[in-house]
Amino acid sequence: MMMHYRIRSLPLLVAVATFLLAAVATALRAEDYAISSFAGAANVITGADGTPGSFNNPYGVAIDSAKNIYVTDTVNHTIRKITPGRVVSTLAGTAGQRGAADGTGAAARFASPIGIGVDSAGNVYVADSQNFTIRKITAAGVVSTFAGTPFQPGSADGTGAAARFLLPYGIAVDSAGNVYVADSGNHIIRKITPAGVVTTLAGTAQQAGFADGTGGAARFQMPFGLSVDGSGNVYVADSQNHAIRRVTAAGAVSTVAGSPANSGSLDGSVGIARFDTPRGVAVDGSGNLFVADSGKSIIRHIAGGVVSTVAGSPGIVGETNSVGSSARFYDPFGIVADGSTFYVADTSNNQIRRGQPASQTALPVISIQPFDQVVSEGQSVSFTVVASGTSLSYQWFKSGELIVDATGATYTIPAAGPNDVASYVVSVSSAGGPGVPSSPGNLSVSPVSNGGPIAITARPLSQNVNPGQSATFSVTASGAGLSYQWLKDGSLIGGATNPSYTIGSAQSGDAATYTVRLTSGGSTETASAKLTVGGVAGGISITTQPVSRTVEAGQSV
Repeated sequence: MMMHYRIRSLPLLVAVATFLLAAVATALRAEDYAISSFAGAANVITGADGTPGSFNNPYGVAIDSAKNIYVTDTVNHTIRKITPGRVVSTLAGTAGQRGAADGTGAAARFASPIGIGVDSAGNVYVADSQNFTIRKITAAGVVSTFAGTPFQPGSADGTGAAARFLLPYGIAVDSAGNVYVADSGNHIIRKITPAGVVTTLAGTAQQAGFADGTGGAARFQMPFGLSVDGSGNVYVADSQNHAIRRVTAAGAVSTVAGSPANSGSLDGSVGIARFDTPRGVAVDGSGNLFVADSGKSIIRHIAGGVVSTVAGSPGIVGETNSVGSSARFYDPFGIVADGSTFYVADTSNNQIRRGQPASQTALPVISIQPFDQVVSEGQSVSFTVVASGTSLSYQWFKSGELIVDATGATYTIPAAGPNDVASYVVSVSSAGGPGVPSSPGNLSVSPVSNGGPIAITARPLSQNVNPGQSATFSVTASGAGLSYQWLKDGSLIGGATNPSYTIGSAQSGDAATYTVRLTSGGSTETASAKLTVGGVAGGISITTQPVSRTVEAGQSV
């Protein structure tokens, strides 16, 4: 007798399938990337050449066969070049001078250039967005208008000056010298032959939407960054559709990942992954993609049908050089891949950042951080870091501004004054790796007291002891008639009036911050030292960190 069975556990099967897909996605997840600052100084927008140079809202990046990086310095209206040795120069244009003039080097003018690409001969192509043109720059810096006519927007195909564009944003160049353009204002993808013949490869002008298809049947919405692989496939950061699209050489459009219906930052298989206003896309030699997911200020990786976040934390902006989710960006736009390394235009940080696989990058380890210091006016003060790693290099910053020539493990101010009151941080780099920022050391400068200056030569240092162990804090200072008063969490400790303070048998209740007040006519107080007893520290102690979660839309988390 034939038996018939009805499956009543479909929800269970769906749950199992979802679990298996998540397990596969986790197994295929790309490794974290180590992020370092390659060029530019945060909060400096002058367009200065040299090292590290400075940029004003850089949008696009490209790389040539000699590993030179080219940048559209958008708000400075210039095109910049960065050598592999990280020396920045201006290839064309003059910082702050907007226009449409052809010419050589500084004589040329641009108007908010955004996209950039380079061909095998070293010619650079630029999407000169507010001139509505595509410009060409030779290796010698000679600028010409390759397609379009300045100040004449439109969507017409044609040759050279007869063609029209509307806010061209993205540029990519293939191995045959064809130039592809994300004509964002028209919501279409264009192709320009080496002879300057412009055609529309995919989409229909002025018809925004989301549709896969071939040629004019496809739809985009504000396509931004482009990249082209060795087979002539063009990848598009379809920004307002929150998706990554692919266009074949024949103009057939498909969706790689993302959905216009749901923006977000969900990792996983390409079918469920989500993006938020992606602006840049880059394809490496193996066909893997890097995405500058600007809306969330993170870098994504697409390989083997799986989307991974390899640097940054969704929606948390900053400028931190670190690994994986500890790194921070602020509106990353253009991105370019060089093998497994990528370079990204970190637009609102005014920097070019570099990403390398964490497994290939040995990060330095900082064992002693700079500490807060209080000195009297005119006194010498030094901030020091101790770190381990290979071929270490150092760069000190004062309240975020780079200190020229401050490139040692110690930074000394010979005679501190009111203008030196600031937060001091050092970025420590190992050979070829990213810079790891230290904790800040804050400097306070006290006026010279009536009883004479107080000179603190050694402040109390933080300690970690086991319960029952002794702990001693000490200070070394000089001054006329100097007296001492120790404080625990800001409250006076009775009888603690010597240069040192000892806790004979430390217990959890002793975990606190300790300072000493020095008096010599006037008074000053040292920076705090923290006592940790058996893992219990004074102040705030985080014992359980948040952990990552991946859920389906609608689930509780």
